[in-house]
Amino acid sequence: MSDSYIKPVYCFNLHRVLSLTALITSLFYQGMVAAEEVCTGGLELPSRINVYASHHADEQSGIDGTFTLTRTGALAKQVTVSFVLSGTAQKSVDYSLLSESVVFEAGVSEKTVSMTPIDDTEQESTETINLVLTAGSGYTLGNHIEDSINIIDREEQLPQLQLSTSNLDFGEQQIQTRSSGQVISIVADNSNQANLVVGQLQVSAPFEINHDQCSQATVKSGHACTFEVVFHPDTVQRYENVLSIPSNGTNALITVSLSGIGQSEPSIDTGNDLDGLLTSLTVNGGGPDCKLDQLQWLDVTDSQLLPVPDSGSEFIAGFDFASYQLTQCATGAVVNTTVTYQSSIPVHAKFMQFGATAEDTNPHWYEIQTSQISGNQITYSLTDGGAGDLDTTANGIIVGQAGLLVPSVISVAGPVAPALLVEAPTLNVSEQSIGFGQQQVFANSQIRQLVVTSANGTALDIGQLVASEGFLISSDTCSTTVLVQGQQCLVELVFKPTAAEQYTGQLSIPSNDPRGTVNIELTGTGRSTGFRSNPDDLHPHSMSVNFSGGGAGCGLDTVNWILPADTDVLPQPPEFYEYLDSARIVEFQVNGCISGSKLQFSTKHSIEIPAHARLMQYGLIRVNGDEQWFEVDIEQASDHEQTFSVIDGQSGDLDMSANGSISVFMALLVPDPEQNRIPAARLSEYDSEILNGIRLSATELRFGRQRIDSRLTTRRLRITSHVNQGFQIGQLESTDSFQISKDLCSNRELLYRKNCSVDVQFVPQTVGDLEGMLLIPVETIDKSIIVALKGTGRAAKNTVVLTDSFDNDQSSGTVTELENRINTPQQQVQTVNVGHRGQGAPYQPIPVFNPVGMIVTILGLLGLARRSLASRK
Repeated sequence: MSDSYIKPVYCFNLHRVLSLTALITSLFYQGMVAAEEVCTGGLELPSRINVYASHHADEQSGIDGTFTLTRTGALAKQVTVSFVLSGTAQKSVDYSLLSESVVFEAGVSEKTVSMTPIDDTEQESTETINLVLTAGSGYTLGNHIEDSINIIDREEQLPQLQLSTSNLDFGEQQIQTRSSGQVISIVADNSNQANLVVGQLQVSAPFEINHDQCSQATVKSGHACTFEVVFHPDTVQRYENVLSIPSNGTNALITVSLSGIGQSEPSIDTGNDLDGLLTSLTVNGGGPDCKLDQLQWLDVTDSQLLPVPDSGSEFIAGFDFASYQLTQCATGAVVNTTVTYQSSIPVHAKFMQFGATAEDTNPHWYEIQTSQISGNQITYSLTDGGAGDLDTTANGIIVGQAGLLVPSVISVAGPVAPALLVEAPTLNVSEQSIGFGQQQVFANSQIRQLVVTSANGTALDIGQLVASEGFLISSDTCSTTVLVQGQQCLVELVFKPTAAEQYTGQLSIPSNDPRGTVNIELTGTGRSTGFRSNPDDLHPHSMSVNFSGGGAGCGLDTVNWILPADTDVLPQPPEFYEYLDSARIVEFQVNGCISGSKLQFSTKHSIEIPAHARLMQYGLIRVNGDEQWFEVDIEQASDHEQTFSVIDGQSGDLDMSANGSISVFMALLVPDPEQNRIPAARLSEYDSEILNGIRLSATELRFGRQRIDSRLTTRRLRITSHVNQGFQIGQLESTDSFQISKDLCSNRELLYRKNCSVDVQFVPQTVGDLEGMLLIPVETIDKSIIVALKGTGRAAKNTVVLTDSFDNDQSSGTVTELENRINTPQQQVQTVNVGHRGQGAPYQPIPVFNPVGMIVTILGLLGLARRSLASRK
């Protein structure tokens, strides 16, 4: 906008002309009118402030979240801009901030407000910080006065990306050739089962990515994807590059270092032949000393130097015949050869050799089976003493005579169409069927290889290979690949049965072979080394267990299925738990295993396993040698199946000896359904999002020693909500000798990040160790959380307490207090009569020695003695 767009004269009394004022104001804030052009007439336009979120915060890596405040319009004065913060993140708890205002110095148009995340050990969901600009002096608010950023707790939410390698060195590779593919695996690993999302893999020439299963893929935790990298140098030099792998993992971008050296190949250029067609023959391979010793190009018109073509064939004018010899090659070496003509080779031409072969010692014409014709080039391979070597001896010398031949007469209808004589692509496989034999269920068999070969001159275009259920493709260089004649690819297969039964399937290989899809028959038998529940058992829930590992001789010896109703033979469930009524308990022994070996067990249930159920074992543990319940470490789980491992001689093996014998007793246990209670110490083991969001300051309150009938000891429990929607608390209750003295939690809705407290007093009624519990009903999930209460009751001062326990009675005894009669001048004997409700003779009085009475008596006697002496004086 030029200075002549609006002059100060138009600004005089602009505020009286509303429509023109709005126009000038708009132009002013867009920077199209200077401040001095609008303010000389008495209309003063202040700065306008907007805010934009510019970067999210990352708690783990300590990256600050930032807001950018912008100022447009008049910049000549200093301005202080205020704002307020809100959102699910709390200041000084989740982030720190120096000030809730920003000072724009004169001439400054942009300021940044940084929110530094506070890293803690809590696993939290993503939290938000919302910034809203507030009105103030010297500025006006723009159209964008509010924005938000996130605080990401990557410890909880982001998966980890693991690579099989971070560095690939391809060594030396001849130029214009491709190296073999180097496979890289990407593994997703995260304890909270978050999926790893991989972006587009990127690499630059001369490195290429093949068989890419990772780009734009979602990889579940514990799973993997693979891709291949190949090296294809085009010049003689050292190459260094990086492969970029973007993802949503803890490191947003991971790189793999790539390196390789382009190596030259021996070649020879013969210059111009008689027809002016530049022709060359290039060889590579055969060892470091292998070289082209002799080469002669023969004009196909010079019939005296050339062998006579076969009947029905003739040479092609302009395409010379080559006679050559390679020497000092490695014995039995394979040499790759390339012949280049200036003109394109006719599609009906064949590359032929003349000479003796091992099959026919008489010189004759035969086609080089490995030859591939493309455009003006022919590529083929020669084997010392084998295919293509006319001296038929593996002596490091390779002799060849080769040239192009075409049919003398091409029979076609209508216009000439040489392509009609081209043979169709043919797919050959090394095996027509693969039998895997017997294999343990849930275990992989040995790898079986299948080689696929393109047998004709036309390119073989292979589609996506598919294997039937029970058979897995472990490695595949064939899918979505184009093979030229003689080129091969490789497929590796394994058999992994999931049931003890016969498997019959196939490997389907689609291609442009006229036969369509070629199917390879696959067979195998699943062999179970485990056991199954008795089919005659009419109990509504059935369960089966299989195991693998331990060696060839490892097998099931004994098994015993027990119903939960058989309480006489079952150990007592752990506190607050009981046996799942519809699930069997099983004890079994496996013998003949390798000492110290690891066995993997898989349990399948006919019912869906309840979310709150826990698979637990009972027996000796390595820590203290006591028999007790302990939870099984589940490695994989679904609605009906759980997988875990037991090591011979370690926790989980009840005989505790690494002797090749493993004994297990296990059951599904659930919290007591009548009380529907959950021990506070086990909150973190439950799957419910709401349960995980309940934070307690303690899972057990200990009160120590306390005299009976006193209220001296108080403990406080704090309850905090970390659930976005909060939860509702019911009426808190305490049991036995514990009383709630101050309750700020009962019948209250605890919102996100809010907390409440409850005070509990210990009021023992009897002497001895006392236990109780504080019940916290969570109405939102219809469960009660149990906080254990423990304390020890002591006798009251100057009180003798005698107790008697009674059989099958709710009371722990009767307490009688006796007053000490300290003025009795002799040793006192007191009796306590306790009503006895059990069997046997009545309780007999017990003499009690009173030391206090004795001391008072002695003091009294001393006083009398002093008074007697004084009276005598």
